Amino acid sequence: MGLRSIIAGWLLERRSLNTMDPLLALILRQDPITREQAMSIPAFAACVRFITQTVAGLPVKLYRDTGGETKEVPGDPRPELLNSDTGDTLNGWQFKQSLSEDLLIEGGGYAYIKRRRNRVLSLHYVERRYISFLPGTDPIEKRCGIMVGGKRFYDFEFVKATRASKDGVRGAGILEESQLAFAIAYNTMKYENALVKKGGNHRGFLKAEKKLEQAALDKLEARWEKYNKQDSSGLMVLNAGIDFKETSATPEQLQINERKKSLSGDVCGLFGLSPGVIGGAASDDEYAASVKTAVLPVLSAIEAALDHDLLLESEKEQGYYFAFDTKALLRGSIEKRYKAYRDGIESNVLQIDEARYLENLPPLGLTFVKLGLQDVLYDPVKKIFFVPNTGATGNMETPPDNEHEEGGEKIES
Repeated sequence: MGLRSIIAGWLLERRSLNTMDPLLALILRQDPITREQAMSIPAFAACVRFITQTVAGLPVKLYRDTGGETKEVPGDPRPELLNSDTGDTLNGWQFKQSLSEDLLIEGGGYAYIKRRRNRVLSLHYVERRYISFLPGTDPIEKRCGIMVGGKRFYDFEFVKATRASKDGVRGAGILEESQLAFAIAYNTMKYENALVKKGGNHRGFLKAEKKLEQAALDKLEARWEKYNKQDSSGLMVLNAGIDFKETSATPEQLQINERKKSLSGDVCGLFGLSPGVIGGAASDDEYAASVKTAVLPVLSAIEAALDHDLLLESEKEQGYYFAFDTKALLRGSIEKRYKAYRDGIESNVLQIDEARYLENLPPLGLTFVKLGLQDVLYDPVKKIFFVPNTGATGNMETPPDNEHEEGGEKIES
């Protein structure tokens, strides 16, 4: 491409930016918005708070699955580190909130694991801005070192809760994936702020009946600029022959409220939340749906990270795993779950201990299957039927040898 083509393309771009929507032109000219700028967007901050504070309020437990039986592991210090005292300055609630916030916004939450041999002594959350990566070059045998304060660490020395990761160490956050959408919301807020700073003064221009001398024109421009900056006087007197003509409001100004509502809904949709949830007006179904689409993926990512980084290989082979206790979170859907278990037990699709296994509860040793006395049981292979209410049996092909009349019906005893 020649120099003339480059200059022509640059001029065309400049011309397009000058004639397009001023808000869109501002977005295209500016750098990507930062995490701090995104958190100044009310809908963005509300969604982040709802998800991360919900995650922080749920306790983490350590379970062991022995194949059909799930038990909570008593006395292990790791759940205590995650829920109460991390051994660092953060408590368990703050630790989970910070970890999930970094995971959600920037794609990864990290905590250094302080060990003594195979024992975990403490967990130290590290802010994302202090972390850099040293990725390997082999696309198959993936390796990625972690740098903190100029010191290199191995990846297994950290809890790495990641989102949209390709190597298990680095991830992509929602801010990176939806940069343009958040930039529009941020610049709309800045645009509204600029209107507010003007104090509601109408835009317009001055019209003079006669041509003004340069000295008078300079003096008028200075006073006009001072007035528009809302000087303490707040008053401007126009001489005879000078009039103020108000300009009509732009479409952007007229549609600012509609745009704000639309952008707020778009931001909530990117997080998988209903606008009613962050507004406190969501129904039970909306709340349950928002938990499934926005909160549970974050919980699953942290659980997978804890299993990967805090469990020994021998513990993984023995069926140990970490899980958040979501009973309080899904309290609204407990009735639905229990009704499904009841229907499964009554229809003999599930046994009682199988339903308890799905709820991470220990078995009761109840191996029987409940049968109703009003039903007739039939074995299609042996072609034999059995009536539990009377204890009678029969064969569908061979006539019964011992028959007697009972109430007008033949029943083999």
